[in-house]
Amino acid sequence: LTEVAVEKLAAAKQNCRIVASFNGVRRIFEPRSSPSTEPRTSALAADSKPRFSDLPSTAPAVLRWPLAPSKPEDIVWLQGLQATLTLRAPSAFGGDPTDVRVQPGEPLPVGAATIVGVIMHRDGGPQWTDAGMARLATLTDLETFSTDFAAPGAAVTKTGMAEFEKLTGLRIIVLGRLGTADTDYSFLERLPRLETLRLSMIQFPNWVDQVRRLSLRELQLYSLSLSRLNELKGCPTLTTFTLGGGGDDLEARRTAAAELAKVMPWVRIKLTTAGTSKVETIEPTAPPPAAASGTK
Repeated sequence: LTEVAVEKLAAAKQNCRIVASFNGVRRIFEPRSSPSTEPRTSALAADSKPRFSDLPSTAPAVLRWPLAPSKPEDIVWLQGLQATLTLRAPSAFGGDPTDVRVQPGEPLPVGAATIVGVIMHRDGGPQWTDAGMARLATLTDLETFSTDFAAPGAAVTKTGMAEFEKLTGLRIIVLGRLGTADTDYSFLERLPRLETLRLSMIQFPNWVDQVRRLSLRELQLYSLSLSRLNELKGCPTLTTFTLGGGGDDLEARRTAAAELAKVMPWVRIKLTTAGTSKVETIEPTAPPPAAASGTK
């Protein structure tokens, strides 16, 4: 097929990922739509293990554009850390921009692009320092940042964590073993577009106080204290809540989830267990409060 023919095919088959090579140059056409795979049952099982760092599949209704292209050296730096990148670039068809996810070792799209998403490599914690956070903070068009670091976690202090407040375009943050006991997490309040927050294996004893001051749509916790969980009833914008943990605390999480469902009946609550892909779900039994009906 010619390059024009492949472009037409990609435009027609927007739920497919197409990889093609023309005169030695590899082009990747990422899917722009996909069929819904949202589970409708209260529990499901599969063979693969769920990953805490998997990000929501939903993209913003309208992609922010135009954006200044990222510096090539910043892309190379993150690739050197084995990070997975989401790059936004003009469409090959002259229409809206498209987001392309580039895994470690994969070729980059042809032409200028802007980094809008970063997923750090699981084994990269010791290499992720305050200097890395300071450099990350210069990527002001970043919308998603995710870490699911293995032990011992990131080598970042409270000084590095404070750099987050410069990334005011962030919509999704996943903090897995990133943060310290003396971190001031009030930077979350200065991220006006933040709608999804995931916290895992971090020292954040007063997380309830902080989360209650946010206008989140989705919250996910793994191995954090649930003693004050019902205080989240003051979060009318929250629509999805996931409680993750090990098999040893499953019953305690079930009890906590059931109690939360009584005070937040508009929230879809999920229970996930490490080492399995079973998901238990408590479906909403009431519409969201009026305060949650507006868009952020």
